[in-house]
Amino acid sequence: MYGEFDSYRFRNAGDAVKAEVWQKAAKIDGHDPDIYRRDSCGKTIRFMDHGKLGEFGWKVDLVTPLSRGGSDEAFNLQPLHWQNHMIKRQHLIWMPELGVSDTRLAS
Repeated sequence: MYGEFDSYRFRNAGDAVKAEVWQKAAKIDGHDPDIYRRDSCGKTIRFMDHGKLGEFGWKVDLVTPLSRGGSDEAFNLQPLHWQNHMIKRQHLIWMPELGVSDTRLAS
C-alpha cells in the first residue's frame, strides 16, 4: 500500500526514468551504487524502495514544483527520501511567496 503516495505522479514511473533519476543521487563509499545512494539531504535511499514509506523509501521529486514554473522533464527531477520530500513539500506550501500566510488568511 502506498498510503500517502496514492496520488504520487511518478508511482508507476518506468525503469528508465527511475534509473536516470537514481544516477543523480550521491554514491556511498563501500556500498553498491546500484542498490544504495544518498539523496541531496544526505539521507540513505535504496533503489528497490522507490515509492515506499520505509526506512530507505524515496520518491522522484520535482526540484522546482509545477506550481512554481517547474516541469516534469528529466533536468528537473531528483531522487529524494520520502521524509525529506514531505518536509520540502510542507515548507513550500507555507512559504509566504506562495500566497499562504496568516496575514492573507485574516483579510
